[in-house]
Amino acid sequence: MSRFLEWLLRLQPGELAGADSWAPSFAAEYNNWVILGLSVALLALAALTIFSYLREGDHPRRVKLTIAGLRIAVVLLLLAVLFEPGLVLRYRRNVYSSVVVLLDDSLSMSRKDPYADPDVREALAAKLGVQQKQLSEMSRVEIVRRILARQGGPLAELGREHPLVLLRFSTTKRPYTRELQVVDHTADSDKGGQVAAAIAEELSGALAQLSAEGYRTDLATALRAGASRVQGRRVAALVLISDGQDTGQEGAVDRLRSALAHVRQRGIPVFAIGVGDPEPPQNVALLRLQGPQEARQGSKIELTAYLTHRNCDDQTVEVRLLRRPAAEEKWTEVALDEPARVELTAKPAEKEVKLLAKAEGLGEFVYKAEVAPLEGEFSDKDNSATTKLRISEERMKVLLVSGDAGWEFQYLRNFFLRSPERYAVSVWQQDADVTFNQEASTGMKLTRLPRTPPELFNYELVILYDPAYTKEGFDKTFVDMLGGFVADHHGGLCYIASNKHTDENLTSRNEVFQSLAELLPVKLAPRAHSIAERIVQGEPTPWPVVPWEVGLDHPALRLGGNDQENLAIWRALPGVYWWHPVIQLKPAASSLAISGDPLNRTLDGTGEPSPLIAVQYYGKGRSLYIGFDETWRWRFLDDGRHYRKFWSNAVDFLGAGKLQEKRITISIPSGSERFRVGEDIRIRVEAYDRNYQPLDQESFLVELLDAATKATVEKIRLEPVKRKARGGSAGPAGGRIGPGADGQMTVKGQFEATYALKTLGTFELAAKRNDPLYKDDVAGKTITVTLPEEEFRHPEADLKKLQTIAPDRRFLRIHDSDALARMIPSGKMSVFHDVPRLLWDVPLTMVVIVVLLAIEWILRKKYNMA
Repeated sequence: MSRFLEWLLRLQPGELAGADSWAPSFAAEYNNWVILGLSVALLALAALTIFSYLREGDHPRRVKLTIAGLRIAVVLLLLAVLFEPGLVLRYRRNVYSSVVVLLDDSLSMSRKDPYADPDVREALAAKLGVQQKQLSEMSRVEIVRRILARQGGPLAELGREHPLVLLRFSTTKRPYTRELQVVDHTADSDKGGQVAAAIAEELSGALAQLSAEGYRTDLATALRAGASRVQGRRVAALVLISDGQDTGQEGAVDRLRSALAHVRQRGIPVFAIGVGDPEPPQNVALLRLQGPQEARQGSKIELTAYLTHRNCDDQTVEVRLLRRPAAEEKWTEVALDEPARVELTAKPAEKEVKLLAKAEGLGEFVYKAEVAPLEGEFSDKDNSATTKLRISEERMKVLLVSGDAGWEFQYLRNFFLRSPERYAVSVWQQDADVTFNQEASTGMKLTRLPRTPPELFNYELVILYDPAYTKEGFDKTFVDMLGGFVADHHGGLCYIASNKHTDENLTSRNEVFQSLAELLPVKLAPRAHSIAERIVQGEPTPWPVVPWEVGLDHPALRLGGNDQENLAIWRALPGVYWWHPVIQLKPAASSLAISGDPLNRTLDGTGEPSPLIAVQYYGKGRSLYIGFDETWRWRFLDDGRHYRKFWSNAVDFLGAGKLQEKRITISIPSGSERFRVGEDIRIRVEAYDRNYQPLDQESFLVELLDAATKATVEKIRLEPVKRKARGGSAGPAGGRIGPGADGQMTVKGQFEATYALKTLGTFELAAKRNDPLYKDDVAGKTITVTLPEEEFRHPEADLKKLQTIAPDRRFLRIHDSDALARMIPSGKMSVFHDVPRLLWDVPLTMVVIVVLLAIEWILRKKYNMA
């Protein structure tokens, strides 16, 4: 029958049966005056028809009215055609709102928790169907899989009335938030539990892909990405499943607050399911081990281990020191001068542990500080830290020449003499009586200044403290030899300016000291005021010595563990009252430190801060200029530790040329050798050609090698260093730099690049491996890449953060997660769609008209009406 009606009404097969309901309607849209006119016409025609039929013949009145009614019906039907009659078929469609499920896939989700709360332990074990003692063997991600993927679980129940959009967030791949699977069975009818089984199976397959390998957790990014993923859809809820750890970028709290505002602005309710134990575990960790890069055989070395601990109630641990040759794997314990025992408390803290030992053996060694794991400790993977140390055969030989016996000279002399294990010093005080017994290390006593190259080149470092001209002593012969010592024999030179002889030595045109002036990184100006004028000026102001640009991470000025600490120490050191005026910094030099006095500027008109400490690579050697003679005042801060550190750094830097006669040096300015995967490191190269001139090329290639196989992991292209134009200054590698079109200046011989570490392991940074011109003339760098510490530094679950994200009782522990399906409202909504079908030109209309006219005609003939 329905097929007949569909044919009769010209409908598509099944269209009438597929509609939920139907109703007649008129499609023509006439104004009220037209409708009124047609109505009046219809009434007039009906009246006229009735009047005409009643006048015909003598037949009964009912017969005449019946025949008239048939004619009126035809007129009415024809008039109805003008209104375009039709049917409106109403169809109903069910629309379901989605549920976005964000799954934490970071490293912290691999944590296995002890679950200290007995009630939580009991409830969780019951939900998993395991014994309580088995919980400590199950990771957080495994618990998520087993509870959320089961049939009848919270996600399976939500999947009956909601499409589930499963997303995981981690740093293992890009983008940070990625789709696991979309589970949508809302259109299926559940016969015999088939849909429920299918949902559980898809959930199980999707959650099995979780690997808990991401090295960073960024909840703000995950929430934003989850909301963006379903933009334009109806969303019933966003469910965050995590342990609450947030190890994302800086300003994580503000970023999280902004992300939540973004999600709520879109009207999406946020729910959170917490996984893991919120009780902080007991843990001891060695963050890093710091020490000198080089030491002389037989000298005392001081290493500093930075130890942190949590929840260690009044326990004592001992830090051991081990070492191994760089090319071997076997560790041997190093005897310490004093045992390194550390008292731990329940309150988290970071401690510096000093490890003093004797440098024995020759070559490169890896030193390791180690702490034995505590009973019940969270992890022993962070109980050690390493650093590299090269032990050379001899003590560093230093020649100290002073014009007088000033405080700077006396304290500096004592600094060397009190470290006989590191330095062999010869002291020459020029104004001393000829019968004065010049002090020196054993076997290093002088009766005169060196007069021949072999005598001078036996030293590795020469320090000049405001020397005076002396015939057959500090004269042109000595100064010219000093030039060859630095330029051709990798020697180090340090010049300390004072107010007696520096003007005569370095600001006059005296040919005697011309080569000395060329060695220094600055061009000096005559003193602006005499000593008498300075006295008249009244009490002077001590201005701090402040590291400047390159100096902040330069090894000579590195007094702290990081840039912030280093800068704080320099600002805390006693200031200086006087410094020698400078015309300009030389093109092949770098300013390491300036005065805190904002008026202290170079005299060349550029307005650049005048350097107090500057460095220059001159030929194969290095020279350091110190424009004041008051470092001895630093001894009054922290028992002289920073004073000794500064001079130790400066001497090691200047004397390293003899130990490291390499034309290419690869370094990492931070000084660290241990990094985390995903971390960006800055790689720096200082390179010279065969003539020890700064290498001038557009880029420099460094290879990242696997330390074990020496296979190339990646090639890293370094670009020349560019710095803001500062009136013809230069970088520490030497080489003139000139301003470019962008106002930047290129430093010849110095290259840098930032590289993101991608793989775990130990690697070497090498260069020009196949270039015979640089064989054995490249100083590489070995680094170790480990898993990030952030994910395990605070491994306990941060449930309070999840409660902040999902307030108003929208937060659940994982063992209570079955309530989630009851908390999120049904996502089903019916949407109706009306489809009109016109009937005025269908066969049925013509059939009715013809039938009515035929009946009228038959009746008229029967009753013999005209």
